[in-house]
Amino acid sequence: MALVVFCMSLSMTVLADTPTKVNVPKMKLSSVTSGSAGKMTVSWKKVSKVKSYQIVVARNKAFTSGVKWKTVAAGENKKTISGLKQGSRYYVKIRARKDVKGKRYYGKFSSVKSVVIKKKASSNSNSGSYTGGGGTVYWTPSGSVYHSTAGCPTLSRSRNVCSGSVAQSGRSRGCKVCY
Repeated sequence: MALVVFCMSLSMTVLADTPTKVNVPKMKLSSVTSGSAGKMTVSWKKVSKVKSYQIVVARNKAFTSGVKWKTVAAGENKKTISGLKQGSRYYVKIRARKDVKGKRYYGKFSSVKSVVIKKKASSNSNSGSYTGGGGTVYWTPSGSVYHSTAGCPTLSRSRNVCSGSVAQSGRSRGCKVCY
């Protein structure tokens, strides 16, 4: 009787999920400004091929007090953040995010910038202000000062000139040319 032995060789290749090196660039903040009371505007240089940006705002450099996280779409390069304490210093940093195969990858944070949040202008402030007994003053919608006369040389370049009281103007100081 003959004994027949069959040998089969199985060769299997297992494809492991190898880690992928994803390059997410470090961000750079362009500016951090406080244009109005309780708000700040953060702007940065856009980077290509990212999903979004994460902005972190805090009341201290260690980012442990009053921390706010904001996520912004990749097409944007500016974000206004409101609800901040007036007169306080805030610190800001930003990083980019990429999504690869359903996983999120974050770049390094930018260097930290800080800004002092503007206070609401007080109508009782007399420092450098014209109080002139309730007289008429003039200003432009985009200007930062008010003028004593409509004929001020700095107003002559403006198309849109408003008039009213100092309080109505919302400006806190007079023009250096006409005062």
